[in-house]
Amino acid sequence: LLEKSLIDHRKDTVIAKLAVYLRDVYKQCREHLDASGMSDIVSVSRYKEWLRTCDLKCEVYGALAMLHLGCHADVEKKMGARFDKFFSNRTVLIRSV
Repeated sequence: LLEKSLIDHRKDTVIAKLAVYLRDVYKQCREHLDASGMSDIVSVSRYKEWLRTCDLKCEVYGALAMLHLGCHADVEKKMGARFDKFFSNRTVLIRSV
């Protein structure tokens, strides 16, 4: 759905809301993995891979949301908000690498 919205050039706020939703889903997935005791069922390497995947996708979707919120602020000529969103996006991307 997010990819389709990007391809269809939907509004930045719509893309940001979808990205925030997906970020929250992956955050919940990470919490579920931590609480479920899956590490006892699957191999440690597979479990760590799942955790890394959830963490990475959470960061990427969060960064995508900040990027599009910054673009929305740019359209509305809110330069302070734009700078804040883009700077937050930069921080998230650096942290995820």
